[in-house]
Amino acid sequence: MVGGGRPKQYTIPLLNKSLRLLCPCCATPTTQLIIRPPPSCCCPPGSVSNWNNCCMSVVDMLIYLLGPLLICLAPAIILGLTYTFFYVMLPMLSGGPNTAIALRPQTVTDSAGAADANADATGITYTKTVCAHIAFVFFLLINVVHNYVLCVTTRSNGPSYDRVVRELAEATGFRYPETVAERVDCKRDYQEKLMARGRARRDMARARQRRRGEQQQPQPTQQVQMKIGAGSSGTAETAQSNTTASSQQNGNGSVSIVMGSDDQASQMQPKCTSSTAPEPEPAPPPLQLPNTPAWMLMDPTEWGYCTKSNQPKPPRSHYDHVTKCLVLNMDHYCPWVFNVVGYFNYRYFCNFLLYVWTAMIYGTVLSFQPFRNMNGPLFRQQVKLSKEAGYKTVQHMLRMVPTPDERTAITFAFMLCISIGIAVSVLGGFHLYLLLSAQTTIEFHGNFVKRRGAARRGTKWKNPYSLGWRRNWQLIYGSMHPLLAILPSSREPEFLPIPISGELSRRPSQSKKEEGLPLLSPARGEQRTVGSDVSNISGGDAADGKLNKRRTGAHEV
Repeated sequence: MVGGGRPKQYTIPLLNKSLRLLCPCCATPTTQLIIRPPPSCCCPPGSVSNWNNCCMSVVDMLIYLLGPLLICLAPAIILGLTYTFFYVMLPMLSGGPNTAIALRPQTVTDSAGAADANADATGITYTKTVCAHIAFVFFLLINVVHNYVLCVTTRSNGPSYDRVVRELAEATGFRYPETVAERVDCKRDYQEKLMARGRARRDMARARQRRRGEQQQPQPTQQVQMKIGAGSSGTAETAQSNTTASSQQNGNGSVSIVMGSDDQASQMQPKCTSSTAPEPEPAPPPLQLPNTPAWMLMDPTEWGYCTKSNQPKPPRSHYDHVTKCLVLNMDHYCPWVFNVVGYFNYRYFCNFLLYVWTAMIYGTVLSFQPFRNMNGPLFRQQVKLSKEAGYKTVQHMLRMVPTPDERTAITFAFMLCISIGIAVSVLGGFHLYLLLSAQTTIEFHGNFVKRRGAARRGTKWKNPYSLGWRRNWQLIYGSMHPLLAILPSSREPEFLPIPISGELSRRPSQSKKEEGLPLLSPARGEQRTVGSDVSNISGGDAADGKLNKRRTGAHEV
């Protein structure tokens, strides 16, 4: 800890020693890495918010520090698999000149064997099959490296973000605040809007709770008591009339009859009592509402305000706590790319998953046969043939059979390819579903809650951003042919982050017009997108009617 009093900044001795060892030219013996916690941690000691903020800050810091390690590990894996293919798999795939030795009669001379050994050391037999494998591996390498580099280097803020935000504000009819006073008004309107919708949401919940209590409240029951006395002598009718009977209905519904004498009957008068005094109704349980994020209370094309970055919040945007910026169509923060995945690099991320998955499947299939032949009869036969041919070490005498020195590389490549292939298959399949359904990972969880709430109300919820799987694909990859869209390219997204009036809206900066996708220029004040039940959650637009009069020109759905 550096400084006195309450700790304000920290240093880690292990990191200091590592810095001095790795960078002796720029680090002095007194150089220290200082870690300063964010201001959010500076809350009163012992408070709940203090612990929550500190824990979140530590997690964000660990995730951020994990990024540089993973972006160094990813190229190392790529280089290791590439080396295994060119220096281990290709000699086995082509067989090399020594493959012909295994087919010769056993009368080969030592000079012929030495000549073939020199030929094997010089290179590989480049057949059409080998050339096709090399070309395919180069194609995969170019696409994997290209998309990975763009995933890492593409930022979610800057001039591109400002340009897209202005275009989106114009398309949705939102007057983007330019001055400090306009931003203060925008922030105040947003907070009042959330408070109004929160009150409407609580009122709706109380009404549902009241109706549920009325339906579950039991009906008041009547208890009738009848007491009749009878004498010990007389006729049967007199005895029946003088018989004392007491009928009581217990709490469990049973009936008890009490027979009494004349003295008891004379003291008891026939009477009929109605139900007892009603008990006071129990107090209703306290209202407990789930913690709903603010973005789930907004309409599909409605703008909010981000208090973390102090700027207007476009639809489908979220604040990333790791990179400390507002991200359009934010999906998640990925430590493997040391960047947040959002509107500008989501296409690169999907392409990266696609080509990594293809490469892992190809590597698994290619290395399966050598992995199976490592300790089998073909391996022992290759060792025997190498000795008979006069070699001191085992050579590639049989196709797709490794040598003893290559078994470690083959095992590493096969296990790595199959494990990464399974992981990327799950992740890539999930993102393919999100892409074709026009969702992000954050929206996927929110939409699940909305869909479940609509099912309880007996209605069906529809994603307001989904336009069908074809248009959802075009929202990410553009209007070109799908096979051309997945090729290496550094172009920016063609369409705005959200559909306008149920159609894809091309960005004004994209001058190319495709048939079937006209350039849309919706007028200011365009009304809500069909398919949202946000009004059911927030209490409708009636709660926001007074807020629209304060700020002239602001778009209110």
